[in-house]
Amino acid sequence: MEYDRNGNLWIVNSAVPEALHMYNQQNWFSINLSPYQNNEAITRLHIDQYNQKWLIQSRTNTVIIYDDNDTPGNISDDRKIALSSSNGSIPDGDYMYCIAEDKNGLIWLGTNKGIYLINNPSQILDLGYGEAQEILITQDGNVQKLFETEAIFDIEVDGANRKWVATANSGVFLMSSDFSSQIEHFSFENSPLVSNTVYDICINPITGDVYFATDKGLMSYRGFATEGENNCDNYLIYPNPVKKGYNGYLTIRQIVADSKVTIMTIDGYKIYENTSLGGQFFWDMKNFKGEKIPPGVYIAVCTPPSGEKSCPIKFTVLSD
Repeated sequence: MEYDRNGNLWIVNSAVPEALHMYNQQNWFSINLSPYQNNEAITRLHIDQYNQKWLIQSRTNTVIIYDDNDTPGNISDDRKIALSSSNGSIPDGDYMYCIAEDKNGLIWLGTNKGIYLINNPSQILDLGYGEAQEILITQDGNVQKLFETEAIFDIEVDGANRKWVATANSGVFLMSSDFSSQIEHFSFENSPLVSNTVYDICINPITGDVYFATDKGLMSYRGFATEGENNCDNYLIYPNPVKKGYNGYLTIRQIVADSKVTIMTIDGYKIYENTSLGGQFFWDMKNFKGEKIPPGVYIAVCTPPSGEKSCPIKFTVLSD
């Protein structure tokens, strides 16, 4: 079940003629998805930023896209299509597990043979066609499909638009926003992860904490990326003051996503600069040379991507 941008509740259930239902806090509406659904099991529902409903039929390897045109109960202006091997380049034999939408509105599909990209979700219903593209990478001079031998159970997007990928046999991967590079890989062999079979991932948008549901229990990881704010009026910075001997990170939370954070001395000398991960900035309190900063008063200037209304934040490093 999922809510749309108008506050309507949408629900799917399987193996019935009308598998999609909507409740608008007054009435229930049931939607017939024929000729695409045909009583097959619908395993996932996602509502995108355009208010389109994406439904996965795993067994038939089909994605149904449906739009009620914001007029529930009036089927005359509804639109729907299905992406499959015959209309969408989804190979036969794949089993579809999950669907995710990123910060740029791109749709990512997780299957038993890797990940596919749909890069024109806003135009699919207008065109009556969409194409699922393989993600290709170059490794050791050879071009190959990303996660070609992996079953992808879940894909989640964090505040920095990075992709967290849950696999059937290889644990969890943290990938860059376009899947071009691997940032982290957590497995039973190289981390405290209790199992390499990870069914689901959930990210706390405020704290950045990432939760993994495995076949042997639930685990959490303190992530670095959070959802950004519209401004930095309610920022949090900690620890402040920084006590002598502290070797952790200085954290600034609840700022505008992807802000440029410049650390300066009180007299305006720049000692460090980097970009926040979504709405959160972490710093090991070392300067450009990798040296620990001395005690004193410092200013962190957070500048949003738009360049408007920079936010100066003062903090202190104590000597004793």
